[in-house]
Amino acid sequence: MKNNIKKPKTVIVLAHPRSGTSMTAGILKILGIDIYNKDSCSYFNPKGFFEDIDVIKINLKIFELATGKIDLWGLPSHEDIMKQKEKVQNEIKSFINKKLKKNIDWGWKHCHTCLTIELFLPFLTNPHFVIVSRDNNDIAKSVNKISNNKINFSNAIKSINF
Repeated sequence: MKNNIKKPKTVIVLAHPRSGTSMTAGILKILGIDIYNKDSCSYFNPKGFFEDIDVIKINLKIFELATGKIDLWGLPSHEDIMKQKEKVQNEIKSFINKKLKKNIDWGWKHCHTCLTIELFLPFLTNPHFVIVSRDNNDIAKSVNKISNNKINFSNAIKSINF
């Protein structure tokens, strides 16, 4: 006999920063995915960022452990990220289990999850991925614009080529 119990979907949005992930997450929320919106917005994201604060904290911790500093723009290598597995796996497992207890379709987006997703994968059930793509030059221009030209164009290009 076939088990007809519906497993909730976990929808993860993966992309470079400034690729349209907030818009994508906003659409997912409208479609019924429980995707966190910390209700912060800015001139550049007037509808909100739709980022889960727990994912931001986990990714920040992974980056800090991998690089020795708190910096979401100073990107660690894949090897350095993977070395943090044992140090963050309980936190990741706890985060995911808390979400799964709701027994509803849920998800998250944070631009650096594309670098850390391998650490989350062992704990996910029924994952679905939305990959957002945007031209690298347009991303670099957007990074430059939101930084008020404090990041030059070549550095912006380097920051998105991970």
